[in-house]
Amino acid sequence: LADLHKKALAAGQTSVLYYGNRKELWDALNPAFSQRFPGIEFKMEPYDPMAGAARVLAEVQRGPSCDIFEGSFMQGKALNDREIFDRSVDWTELGIPADRIGFPGAIETFNFLMCHAYNPKLVKPEELPKTNADFLDPKWKGKLVTNDFQLTAHLAFWVWSTKKFDWAVDWVNKLRNDQQMVITGTLASSLSLVTQGTKPMHVFGSFSDIENNRRQGADVATYSTEHMAGVTAQVALVKKARN
Repeated sequence: LADLHKKALAAGQTSVLYYGNRKELWDALNPAFSQRFPGIEFKMEPYDPMAGAARVLAEVQRGPSCDIFEGSFMQGKALNDREIFDRSVDWTELGIPADRIGFPGAIETFNFLMCHAYNPKLVKPEELPKTNADFLDPKWKGKLVTNDFQLTAHLAFWVWSTKKFDWAVDWVNKLRNDQQMVITGTLASSLSLVTQGTKPMHVFGSFSDIENNRRQGADVATYSTEHMAGVTAQVALVKKARN
Protein backbone atom coordinates (compact mmCIF):
# COMPACT_ATOMS: atom_id res chain seq x y z
CA LEU A 1 0.00 0.00 0.00
CA ALA A 2 2.90 2.36 0.71
CA ASP A 3 4.22 1.83 -2.84
CA LEU A 4 0.76 2.38 -4.31
CA HIS A 5 0.45 5.58 -2.30
CA LYS A 6 3.71 6.92 -3.76
CA LYS A 7 2.71 5.93 -7.29
CA ALA A 8 -0.69 7.61 -6.90
CA LEU A 9 0.89 10.88 -5.78
CA ALA A 10 3.47 10.74 -8.57
CA ALA A 11 0.69 10.21 -11.13
CA GLY A 12 -1.34 13.12 -9.77
CA GLN A 13 -4.10 10.86 -8.48
CA THR A 14 -4.84 12.84 -5.34
CA SER A 15 -8.51 12.09 -4.68
CA VAL A 16 -10.79 9.10 -4.12
CA LEU A 17 -14.53 9.32 -4.81
CA TYR A 18 -16.71 7.07 -2.65
CA TYR A 19 -20.44 6.53 -3.18
CA GLY A 20 -22.10 5.62 0.10
CA ASN A 21 -24.86 6.63 2.48
CA ARG A 22 -23.60 6.25 6.01
CA LYS A 23 -22.40 9.54 7.48
CA GLU A 24 -21.03 7.79 10.57
CA LEU A 25 -18.70 5.80 8.33
CA TRP A 26 -17.58 8.95 6.54
CA ASP A 27 -16.92 10.78 9.83
CA ALA A 28 -14.69 7.94 11.04
CA LEU A 29 -13.02 7.02 7.76
CA ASN A 30 -12.14 10.44 6.36
CA PRO A 31 -9.64 11.56 9.06
CA ALA A 32 -8.18 8.05 9.33
CA PHE A 33 -7.68 7.85 5.56
CA SER A 34 -6.06 11.31 5.40
CA GLN A 35 -3.65 10.37 8.18
CA ARG A 36 -2.73 7.03 6.59
CA PHE A 37 -2.42 8.43 3.04
CA PRO A 38 -1.44 12.12 3.28
CA GLY A 39 -1.87 14.14 0.13
CA ILE A 40 -4.91 12.18 -1.08
CA GLU A 41 -8.39 13.59 -0.50
CA PHE A 42 -11.19 11.16 0.33
CA LYS A 43 -14.54 12.38 -0.97
CA MET A 44 -17.92 10.84 -0.21
CA GLU A 45 -21.06 11.49 -2.24
CA PRO A 46 -24.42 10.19 -1.01
CA TYR A 47 -26.87 8.71 -3.45
CA ASP A 48 -30.58 8.05 -3.42
CA PRO A 49 -30.78 4.67 -1.60
CA MET A 50 -33.42 3.50 -4.05
CA ALA A 51 -31.31 4.34 -7.13
CA GLY A 52 -27.64 3.90 -6.24
CA ALA A 53 -26.94 1.13 -8.74
CA ALA A 54 -28.93 2.96 -11.42
CA ARG A 55 -26.75 6.05 -10.94
CA VAL A 56 -23.54 4.09 -11.46
CA LEU A 57 -24.94 2.26 -14.48
CA ALA A 58 -26.00 5.54 -16.08
CA GLU A 59 -22.62 7.13 -15.43
CA VAL A 60 -20.54 4.32 -16.89
CA GLN A 61 -22.58 4.57 -20.10
CA ARG A 62 -21.35 8.17 -20.52
CA GLY A 63 -17.91 7.93 -18.93
CA PRO A 64 -16.31 7.16 -15.57
CA SER A 65 -18.23 6.77 -12.31
CA CYS A 66 -17.08 6.67 -8.69
CA ASP A 67 -13.90 4.95 -7.53
CA ILE A 68 -15.55 2.95 -4.71
CA PHE A 69 -19.18 1.88 -4.35
CA GLU A 70 -20.95 0.70 -1.22
CA GLY A 71 -24.47 -0.68 -1.37
CA SER A 72 -26.87 -3.38 -0.31
CA PHE A 73 -26.85 -6.91 -1.69
CA MET A 74 -29.57 -6.06 -4.20
CA GLN A 75 -27.74 -2.99 -5.52
CA GLY A 76 -24.48 -4.89 -5.58
CA LYS A 77 -26.13 -7.70 -7.55
CA ALA A 78 -27.30 -5.29 -10.24
CA LEU A 79 -23.75 -3.97 -10.68
CA ASN A 80 -22.15 -7.40 -10.46
CA ASP A 81 -24.48 -8.78 -13.14
CA ARG A 82 -23.19 -6.07 -15.50
CA GLU A 83 -19.54 -6.62 -14.47
CA ILE A 84 -19.16 -3.07 -13.13
CA PHE A 85 -16.84 -4.06 -10.26
CA ASP A 86 -13.08 -4.31 -10.77
CA ARG A 87 -12.33 -8.01 -10.35
CA SER A 88 -8.58 -7.74 -10.93
CA VAL A 89 -7.72 -7.26 -7.25
CA ASP A 90 -7.31 -10.35 -5.06
CA TRP A 91 -8.41 -8.94 -1.71
CA THR A 92 -7.31 -12.06 0.16
CA GLU A 93 -3.70 -11.23 -0.80
CA LEU A 94 -4.18 -7.88 0.95
CA GLY A 95 -5.34 -9.53 4.18
CA ILE A 96 -9.11 -9.74 3.71
CA PRO A 97 -10.38 -13.13 5.01
CA ALA A 98 -11.87 -15.33 2.32
CA ASP A 99 -15.23 -15.49 4.14
CA ARG A 100 -15.54 -11.69 3.83
CA ILE A 101 -15.43 -11.74 0.03
CA GLY A 102 -18.83 -11.01 -1.52
CA PHE A 103 -19.48 -10.67 -5.22
CA PRO A 104 -16.35 -11.04 -7.39
CA GLY A 105 -14.24 -7.98 -6.65
CA ALA A 106 -16.35 -6.94 -3.65
CA ILE A 107 -15.85 -7.14 0.11
CA GLU A 108 -18.72 -7.83 2.51
CA THR A 109 -18.79 -5.39 5.41
CA PHE A 110 -21.13 -3.82 7.96
CA ASN A 111 -22.91 -6.60 9.78
CA PHE A 112 -25.99 -5.87 11.84
CA LEU A 113 -28.85 -7.88 13.28
CA MET A 114 -32.34 -7.31 11.90
CA CYS A 115 -35.56 -7.00 13.87
CA HIS A 116 -38.97 -5.35 13.68
CA ALA A 117 -39.85 -2.29 15.77
CA TYR A 118 -43.07 -0.85 17.16
CA ASN A 119 -44.32 1.96 19.36
CA PRO A 120 -45.33 0.33 22.70
CA LYS A 121 -47.75 3.18 23.41
CA LEU A 122 -49.72 2.26 20.30
CA VAL A 123 -49.30 -1.52 20.02
CA LYS A 124 -49.49 -4.17 22.75
CA PRO A 125 -47.12 -7.18 22.58
CA GLU A 126 -50.03 -9.60 22.16
CA GLU A 127 -51.21 -7.62 19.11
CA LEU A 128 -47.93 -7.93 17.19
CA PRO A 129 -47.80 -9.92 13.92
CA LYS A 130 -46.55 -13.42 14.72
CA THR A 131 -45.24 -14.15 11.20
CA ASN A 132 -44.23 -12.07 8.20
CA ALA A 133 -47.48 -13.05 6.51
CA ASP A 134 -49.41 -11.49 9.41
CA PHE A 135 -48.27 -8.03 8.30
CA LEU A 136 -50.79 -8.44 5.46
CA ASP A 137 -53.71 -8.43 7.92
CA PRO A 138 -56.03 -5.54 6.94
CA LYS A 139 -55.75 -4.10 10.45
CA TRP A 140 -52.17 -2.97 9.60
CA LYS A 141 -53.20 -1.08 6.46
CA GLY A 142 -51.69 2.41 6.53
CA LYS A 143 -49.77 1.67 9.73
CA LEU A 144 -46.48 0.24 8.41
CA VAL A 145 -43.17 1.89 7.53
CA THR A 146 -39.69 0.69 6.51
CA ASN A 147 -36.64 1.98 4.63
CA ASP A 148 -35.24 0.87 1.30
CA PHE A 149 -31.77 -0.30 2.31
CA GLN A 150 -32.76 -2.55 5.17
CA LEU A 151 -35.85 -3.91 3.45
CA THR A 152 -33.94 -4.98 0.32
CA ALA A 153 -30.91 -6.22 2.25
CA HIS A 154 -33.04 -8.40 4.51
CA LEU A 155 -35.14 -9.71 1.63
CA ALA A 156 -31.98 -10.79 -0.19
CA PHE A 157 -31.05 -13.04 2.74
CA TRP A 158 -34.63 -14.19 3.19
CA VAL A 159 -34.97 -15.23 -0.47
CA TRP A 160 -31.56 -16.93 -0.39
CA SER A 161 -32.36 -18.90 2.80
CA THR A 162 -35.96 -19.88 2.03
CA LYS A 163 -35.89 -20.04 -1.80
CA LYS A 164 -39.30 -18.34 -1.72
CA PHE A 165 -38.52 -15.67 -4.30
CA ASP A 166 -42.02 -15.40 -5.78
CA TRP A 167 -43.60 -15.34 -2.33
CA ALA A 168 -41.23 -12.58 -1.13
CA VAL A 169 -41.85 -10.40 -4.19
CA ASP A 170 -45.61 -10.84 -3.82
CA TRP A 171 -45.36 -10.06 -0.09
CA VAL A 172 -43.52 -6.79 -0.66
CA ASN A 173 -45.88 -5.75 -3.44
CA LYS A 174 -48.87 -6.36 -1.17
CA LEU A 175 -47.23 -4.40 1.65
CA ARG A 176 -46.65 -1.47 -0.67
CA ASN A 177 -49.91 -1.54 -2.58
CA ASP A 178 -52.57 -3.16 -0.37
CA GLN A 179 -51.15 -2.16 3.02
CA GLN A 180 -49.84 1.22 1.81
CA MET A 181 -46.52 0.71 3.61
CA VAL A 182 -44.34 3.83 3.53
CA ILE A 183 -40.75 3.26 2.32
CA THR A 184 -38.25 6.00 3.19
CA GLY A 185 -34.62 6.47 2.19
CA THR A 186 -33.04 6.07 5.65
CA LEU A 187 -33.67 4.29 8.94
CA ALA A 188 -33.59 7.62 10.79
CA SER A 189 -36.51 8.95 8.76
CA SER A 190 -38.55 5.74 8.89
CA LEU A 191 -37.96 5.13 12.60
CA SER A 192 -38.90 8.71 13.46
CA LEU A 193 -42.39 8.00 12.14
CA VAL A 194 -42.68 5.20 14.71
CA THR A 195 -41.23 7.05 17.69
CA GLN A 196 -43.42 10.10 16.94
CA GLY A 197 -46.53 7.90 16.72
CA THR A 198 -47.28 8.57 13.03
CA LYS A 199 -46.83 4.87 12.16
CA PRO A 200 -47.04 2.24 14.93
CA MET A 201 -45.02 -0.51 13.22
CA HIS A 202 -41.60 -0.64 11.49
CA VAL A 203 -40.97 -3.66 9.22
CA PHE A 204 -37.28 -4.71 9.34
CA GLY A 205 -34.59 -2.50 10.83
CA SER A 206 -31.18 -2.54 12.45
CA PHE A 207 -31.45 -3.88 16.01
CA SER A 208 -28.48 -1.82 17.27
CA ASP A 209 -29.76 1.45 15.81
CA ILE A 210 -33.27 0.90 17.13
CA GLU A 211 -31.96 -0.09 20.56
CA ASN A 212 -29.83 3.07 20.69
CA ASN A 213 -32.99 5.10 20.13
CA ARG A 214 -34.80 3.18 22.87
CA ARG A 215 -31.96 3.76 25.35
CA GLN A 216 -32.15 7.47 24.63
CA GLY A 217 -35.79 7.48 25.66
CA ALA A 218 -37.59 7.02 22.34
CA ASP A 219 -40.98 5.26 22.32
CA VAL A 220 -39.84 2.12 20.49
CA ALA A 221 -39.45 -1.59 21.22
CA THR A 222 -38.13 -4.52 19.17
CA TYR A 223 -39.22 -8.07 18.36
CA SER A 224 -38.72 -10.75 15.68
CA THR A 225 -40.69 -12.98 13.33
CA GLU A 226 -39.28 -15.85 11.25
CA HIS A 227 -36.07 -15.69 9.18
CA MET A 228 -34.59 -12.59 10.77
CA ALA A 229 -31.05 -12.07 9.55
CA GLY A 230 -27.78 -10.23 9.78
CA VAL A 231 -27.05 -7.94 6.86
CA THR A 232 -23.88 -7.18 4.91
CA ALA A 233 -23.07 -4.42 2.46
CA GLN A 234 -21.00 -4.88 -0.69
CA VAL A 235 -18.00 -2.56 -1.08
CA ALA A 236 -16.02 -2.67 -4.32
CA LEU A 237 -13.75 -0.76 -6.68
CA VAL A 238 -15.50 0.34 -9.84
CA LYS A 239 -13.81 -0.80 -13.03
CA LYS A 240 -14.58 2.37 -15.02
CA ALA A 241 -13.61 4.83 -12.28
CA ARG A 242 -12.65 8.51 -12.27
CA ASN A 243 -9.27 7.96 -10.61
